[in-house]
Amino acid sequence: MAIVHRNAADTRRKHGHAGPSGRIHRHPPRAAARLDTLLGRVIDGGLASCLLVVPFLMGGRHPIGQAVLVAAVAATVVAWALRQAAAGEGWWRPTLASLLLPAAVLLVAAQLAPLPHDWLARLSPRTVELLTLWGPDADSTVSLGEWSRLSLTPAETRAGLILLVSYGLLFLVTVQRVQGVEDIERILRWCALAAVAMALFGLVQYLAGNGKFFWFHDSPYSTTDGVVKGSFTNRNHFAHFMALGIGPLVWWLHAWYRRERPDASSGAAVRRYSHEPVAWCTPQNAVRLLPCVALALVVIASLLSLSRGGNTSLFLAATIAMVVCGRAAAVGGRFLLGAGFAGVLIVGTLNIFGAEYDKVSNRLGDLSSGSIEQVDQLAARRTIWTNTLAAISDFSLLGSGVGSFREVYPVYDESPANGTFASHAENGPLQIALETGAFGTVLLACGIGFCAFWCVAGIRSSRSVRLQSCLGAIAASLAASLVHSMVDFVWYVPGCMAVAAVFAGLACRAWQLTRPADRPVRVWRLSPTAAVAVAILVAVMSIGMVHNRFRAGIAEHFLERSRIAIRDGAKRLSASQDLASAEYRQSQVELQKEILADLDRAVAWHPEHARARMELAECHLRLFDLNQLTAANPMPLGQIRDAAIASQEFFSSRKERDEWMRRAFGEHCEHLHLALRHARRALRGSPLLGEGYVFLAGIGFLDRAKPESKWAYLDQAIRVRPRDGQVWAAAARETLESVNAGDLGPWLRFARKVLESGTRGQKVEFFEGPLRHVPPEGVGPVLDFYAAELQPDAATLGSLYAIGRKRGSAEQLARFQTHYAAAAESEAARTDGREASRLWSTAAAVHVDRGDAAEAI
Repeated sequence: MAIVHRNAADTRRKHGHAGPSGRIHRHPPRAAARLDTLLGRVIDGGLASCLLVVPFLMGGRHPIGQAVLVAAVAATVVAWALRQAAAGEGWWRPTLASLLLPAAVLLVAAQLAPLPHDWLARLSPRTVELLTLWGPDADSTVSLGEWSRLSLTPAETRAGLILLVSYGLLFLVTVQRVQGVEDIERILRWCALAAVAMALFGLVQYLAGNGKFFWFHDSPYSTTDGVVKGSFTNRNHFAHFMALGIGPLVWWLHAWYRRERPDASSGAAVRRYSHEPVAWCTPQNAVRLLPCVALALVVIASLLSLSRGGNTSLFLAATIAMVVCGRAAAVGGRFLLGAGFAGVLIVGTLNIFGAEYDKVSNRLGDLSSGSIEQVDQLAARRTIWTNTLAAISDFSLLGSGVGSFREVYPVYDESPANGTFASHAENGPLQIALETGAFGTVLLACGIGFCAFWCVAGIRSSRSVRLQSCLGAIAASLAASLVHSMVDFVWYVPGCMAVAAVFAGLACRAWQLTRPADRPVRVWRLSPTAAVAVAILVAVMSIGMVHNRFRAGIAEHFLERSRIAIRDGAKRLSASQDLASAEYRQSQVELQKEILADLDRAVAWHPEHARARMELAECHLRLFDLNQLTAANPMPLGQIRDAAIASQEFFSSRKERDEWMRRAFGEHCEHLHLALRHARRALRGSPLLGEGYVFLAGIGFLDRAKPESKWAYLDQAIRVRPRDGQVWAAAARETLESVNAGDLGPWLRFARKVLESGTRGQKVEFFEGPLRHVPPEGVGPVLDFYAAELQPDAATLGSLYAIGRKRGSAEQLARFQTHYAAAAESEAARTDGREASRLWSTAAAVHVDRGDAAEAI
């Protein structure tokens, strides 16, 4: 490709193309013009879809939204390439930032490439240290194969690669599409329109919603109640989308109130503010209020999201846009009047709804306090950041794999379990540093540096009021993206990131347009053959990418159905009074079958979905346990395993052993085989899923029967999930043999780990188990043992007390009541507020149950 220093428009040969002989073959002018117009509309339609359609598909976080994004970007690039080919002589505007895309793609491809074990040990020694059952030195009876990738979640990394390529192509095609300031202004209007449409939809859904997105989509992860969310499941992401649109809206307001006046030096028409008297009560001026109303609508919607980070970035973006627009042209009375009118609308609307005003003022009051303790209550974000920094040091070179944060983070999480998990680092740069290492961090820094340079250099060098105002809007939105990413994972939301990629392309092109005439932008000639090759390459590549995201989207639909079934089923079953009844067990079986059917469909559409397969394995195990309760031989799984291992010498083959199990325990033993298959498939896709090793400790005997295998699997589970109560509970259950022999040491050690690491539900399930197998007269001594030896927290003691009251007598619980009341009083003395009041009330109620009214008072 030759390099020419002239405008792209001058490089075209009108309505023709060069043939093999070098002669110019002319297309009919009308046909060529129609084709050029059609392809131009496809390009603009694709860009508009990324801004106006993708955010409405659950913020682009749903795989279907990602499929639409990939398709829109691919259509845009293909149309652009075909347009260059149809012109006979195309062009390409090079930019140094375009090198970041292939560099990032190579980095992610390296994370997915199979590597020799020695290379993996050098590039990522922490991976080898964690995955002891995945190396060449592992015992063959428990070995799960050889892990050979840098990425610990290959399926998620592939999905991340698809989005990365889409963002990069979107940036590049934006740079190529923009010819002049008119194109930049048109795209800014689309961004403003997208923000207004999202704000309007969010407000209507908030005021007249039914808890479901779009009034029909029941999400298992979020509802529309309480705050304005629009089509985003996270209010912070909705507020961020508003922040991305506030810059274009300020620019629109600024441009709306400018008037054409001839420039004194050149006579050319330029925009200036007019101070002429205005007759306000006219239809024309009523229309002029539209930008004010739009601006107020977006700000109100953002405030009612109650997102502190989102609103902070929104006001920062508005400030930057107003300062730069004011620098471009002195702020006139009309602009100030319009901004003031928007402010009156915002305050007036919030005051009309008094409750909303109070919620907004209380929420933003946390920011005005200036206290990090008030803003980050319970130090949730700071804890995540600290743990993420510890993880970064272990994957410092090439990272743990794009999209792997959710699985890597629990290895380093030292915070008390509360039933929640961190899916993201709540800080974009930190998460990118963990997932892509030093190389990815350098690429990110280069990208931020390029955007900052384009905006600052363009604003300083531009002599055009229009271009400088546009740069103010672009800089404001990019600044909002950067600032908000420091406290949230907005860079992992495709609906927001696609907008940011377009803004980056606009910033690059706007800076190029400020270049002086003696230093024109370089343009590379693009032959029709090369342009067609680009179109074919992108089209073929996009087919695979869209197919991947579409299948993942269908799988996500069934996954959501299974989780809704779990949620609704838990509500139904919790209303049951007799948990031991046959009806209750049958309801549980029907619920598990419903969940199983949806999970089967999910993995059929997305076979690499590791978590779906793990949930499927767990569902099969639950169905086996439920069927075993009513079986002719209701032996627990642990005893079945031990019996099978002890008698393996009597079976000539694995098939013979399986036949014996079916005869002895029933056809539902097939659930065990299916659970084993899905657990192994899940671990091959994500070897950090600790529950998978717990399952293998229980059912691995079906594959390799060896008594010590269970401890090898449990050791691997503890390595990857050191703070998972489910893992420690499984380890404790395996020490019951030593308990029966009189050695309580191992069981107590693991039981204390359950108390340290388990959620409340895991603790109750673990300690309730032995209570089911003791007679009523033994309930009191068991509870006394728990309280004296383990000293659980008041919440766990309360749950055990409720169980004990159902099975034991008041006399048996007297000592346990003393422990419970003392624990509640001790915790109440260390806390304050509502929690302290609740604990004091609990202690008083226990004293009343003991018959000690004086102590209760």
